[in-house]
Amino acid sequence: SGADSIFRTLRANLFADKLGPLLADHRHQMKDTVIEEIERGLALTGPEVATAQAERTRLHCRVVDFFELYDALLLPTVQVLPFDIDRPYPTQVDGQSMATYTDWMASCYSITVTGCPAISVPCGAASGLPVGLQIVTPRASDRLTLAIAAAFESAKAA
Repeated sequence: SGADSIFRTLRANLFADKLGPLLADHRHQMKDTVIEEIERGLALTGPEVATAQAERTRLHCRVVDFFELYDALLLPTVQVLPFDIDRPYPTQVDGQSMATYTDWMASCYSITVTGCPAISVPCGAASGLPVGLQIVTPRASDRLTLAIAAAFESAKAA
């Protein structure tokens, strides 16, 4: 889908833009993952950011085509079960190592880069911890997203 590279590039660029100016004086107060994102963003070239934006536009076109056929997309919020609060993030999913600290939430950030409205609602539990259902609708259909979420929660409560 290209969503991974789009997300990584645009996220790093945003970190560099917003937090890069703070790096020199506040590095000691930042998490390693934040420093890595800032430094990756500072190393990006203009053409790399432009390519990510162009890829995002192409992804948007594919999403528009999808929503011509379907009213909504329902998927897990993240692809892992709830994990111990003492773990910063999962390093493996289904036996596969995660390359970065954000990979475990790819099903969430892949939707974020589309610009579509999305909401996560609790849909059950695993080992007593909540599991989320992500509801996604076409761009500018926020009310539909909320209506589906409300209908799901009402049906679940019944």
